Amino acid sequence: MRFLFILVPILCFSQVPSGGRRTATATVPDPFDLTGYSATKPFKAGTSLPGTCTTSEYYLKTDATAGTGLYQCTATNTWTQLIVDSIDGPTTYGSATTWTRTGANHGLGTCALVVLLEEEIGSDWRSFHAPTPCNSSTFDVVATFGAASAGRMTLFKVGGGGGGGASDAFGTGDPGANGFMDRTALNTSSARTLTGTANKITITNGGGGGNPTFTIADALDLSGHASTIPWRVATSAPLTCTVGQVYFDSNDTAGMNVFGCTATDTWTLQGKVYTAGTGISIVGTAIAVDTTVVPTFLTNSASLDFGNITSGTCAELTLTLTGAATGDAVIPRWPNALEAGLVGIMSVTSSNTVTVRLCKVTTSDVNPANQTFGATIVRSF
Repeated sequence: MRFLFILVPILCFSQVPSGGRRTATATVPDPFDLTGYSATKPFKAGTSLPGTCTTSEYYLKTDATAGTGLYQCTATNTWTQLIVDSIDGPTTYGSATTWTRTGANHGLGTCALVVLLEEEIGSDWRSFHAPTPCNSSTFDVVATFGAASAGRMTLFKVGGGGGGGASDAFGTGDPGANGFMDRTALNTSSARTLTGTANKITITNGGGGGNPTFTIADALDLSGHASTIPWRVATSAPLTCTVGQVYFDSNDTAGMNVFGCTATDTWTLQGKVYTAGTGISIVGTAIAVDTTVVPTFLTNSASLDFGNITSGTCAELTLTLTGAATGDAVIPRWPNALEAGLVGIMSVTSSNTVTVRLCKVTTSDVNPANQTFGATIVRSF
């Protein structure tokens, strides 16, 4: 419910003789009593706010929504709409020269108030005028009278709305291009300016021509920031995506977390790309040797003591070569000081086993020294 209370001055005239002439003197009754009138029209009214006004003028806009049509001139050529937001009271007072309603008691939290003072005349309440300053820090309202009075006080909290001229809810005026009003404390505001940052944010259309537009710079420079998180981060990839989106999977293996949307609803791991060369195969995220192309080798050695080998006979000992298989070709590594008259051969006689065969081909016997024999197999896996 919204209330509008109207105080109208009434002029009273008296005639005073002066040198044979009469001079009319106008006085304003105090208090003003309009209770006997069937109707009052104290304000200028119409459907369009006047282009000019002086402080404390009022205007009734007849085409406004019921209860929202009263405007006050809060500054030169500035109309502010008065809307009752909430009400405190009425609070009754005994006979006194001051009535005080503290901010803590009324709880309206502002000095943007309309104060209604009333005194009881018979069975009726009649409104009257008196100074009612409001403390901007405590919001205490104090009504002061020349003589002790008894009655009641009602406070109406009003909000500001758009009108003609430059105005805002606090009556602080035009904040300027790219500006806005910032509430800095209770019932207090300051003008602020929207400012972009070079190579980051550009603000356009912020000077009253429409809603401000914030644009990210094409060459976005975040090099001066302590940290950035430019991508969406989660533990599982979104089910849908459009080409160009990027996603960081915090639950994946380190170094393999960044995915790009390379086709509609298709995420592809991004990072260092390896191109498979000769002998290299890439399967998913695994890099392996192409065993059909790249040869490898097995090798081992052992100290062997053959004992005495008679003329025209052979002796055999074995050494272990892990991975060797029957049929593999063996490259032997003979001792540098192999005795004269000995010839040998090495072959894989069973899995992981190479047999070393030494034969004495000359007429005399020989007892080879204990020496190191080695075997190598070159093959593909």
